Amino acid sequence: DEKLEDQVAEFVDLLKCCGTDEDQFENMAYEIMSLGNELRSIMLRNQKTPRSSLHSLGDFWIRVLNLLHNRGVALVANVEENDNISLEIFDMRSAELLSGLWNEYRGVVFCSGTLGPPKAFGETVGLNSFASRYFSFRLSKDNCLSLITLRLTSEGEELSKEMTNKYIEAIDSFLEGLHENIAVFSASYRIQDCLIKGGLVDVAERRKRTMFIEEKGMSGEVGRKILDDFKRASKSGNKGVLLATAGGRFGEGTDFPGEELVGIFLVGVPFDRLTSKTKLYVDYYKTRYGEDKGEFYSYVLPAVKRASQALGRAIRSSEDRAVFVLGDRRYKRFLGLLPRFVRINCKKVINHTRLGVHAKEFYYKRAR
Repeated sequence: DEKLEDQVAEFVDLLKCCGTDEDQFENMAYEIMSLGNELRSIMLRNQKTPRSSLHSLGDFWIRVLNLLHNRGVALVANVEENDNISLEIFDMRSAELLSGLWNEYRGVVFCSGTLGPPKAFGETVGLNSFASRYFSFRLSKDNCLSLITLRLTSEGEELSKEMTNKYIEAIDSFLEGLHENIAVFSASYRIQDCLIKGGLVDVAERRKRTMFIEEKGMSGEVGRKILDDFKRASKSGNKGVLLATAGGRFGEGTDFPGEELVGIFLVGVPFDRLTSKTKLYVDYYKTRYGEDKGEFYSYVLPAVKRASQALGRAIRSSEDRAVFVLGDRRYKRFLGLLPRFVRINCKKVINHTRLGVHAKEFYYKRAR
């Protein structure tokens, strides 16, 4: 039930419901931690690893009490799939906490493909002064083609049946034009489920492709097998289609050099879902940095970085070639924030059923 997700827990109200106050609760938390320490001592004497859930529980509540009245800290409750309730100390004060740390070093070097814009990064991690440099391997218009679809969008609370069908038509066209390994990165599992229910797996099978699907909560072992099998598919007759989320295990930190991944289709912009936790985070940043900058730092920029990470899976060297479909009209607005390899050769496409024509013309032109 989405209504039970990421609810802000008002701690003082919780204490009132339990018929206690902060002082009494603090005493109880210290007693719990003390019992946990006794258990850990017994384990040590018996030459066992000194683990204690009681100690962890007491320590958690003491940290809650110590942070309770700080602006930028909240207690967030979430109902898990097994109906258990998890509690999280949600600390949003990155700049405040980190600003005092940097002065302890003579110099600090940050290096990443998704640090930019430098001013935004510096401000949100509490850097008072810094110098920034961009370094890039050489790429030309022959390396990459980016296609922005002007009539597709995942905007809104739900993906309509009509828009789902359009996305599937667009992906079908992409598969028809590019007979290579392709990844479809959705903005969320919710959108991915819409594509599956809308018949995307059938489309892939009709195109004689092998489908690999990332599932929420799947084990590392299963993930590694999917990754290995997908890479092997690039050398087979039935090329692979990887269906995953932009912020998931395959959208970040995985390399697909050469022909292991040639085409990437982004379905939507991977914004955080507007849960209570997300709204709290955005509101805090708006209070700290102002209305426009706060929303940009907390909501827009993280989504663009997820998209950039996903697109970067296919370009790992100056020899790689790839075709990108930015499957949401809003990418036109965010294009300047995306990496250079995405912007170097970009076209806007009105007819989403002709994506395959553009992809085929670009990728296979060297063979003619």
